Amino acid sequence: MMKPESARTLMWSGAILVIVGAAIGAPAGGLFCMGLAALCSLAPIIVGPTSPRLGGAVVLVIALAIAGQLYPLYQKDQERLRERATKPHPPQQQAPQPAPP
Repeated sequence: MMKPESARTLMWSGAILVIVGAAIGAPAGGLFCMGLAALCSLAPIIVGPTSPRLGGAVVLVIALAIAGQLYPLYQKDQERLRERATKPHPPQQQAPQPAPP
């Protein structure tokens, strides 16, 4: 059994991570925060007392729901990055050199 204070702290940490993850504009950052929130909420669910266990379950469900919505956006974002990284760049034109005096 986990201390009630520790379980409550992990539950609230998960809730704060859900809020931060929802506020982040980049899908990768939001997905990362949702994953951390889910991990934080698992400990109170598994070994915590009753009230943090219920709160942890709510945080876990919310984090998984938002992560499910963010994952397709994350895949699109990563595909765009992959295309941009593998696309050949046109050669840079050199600025004309001034004639020596």
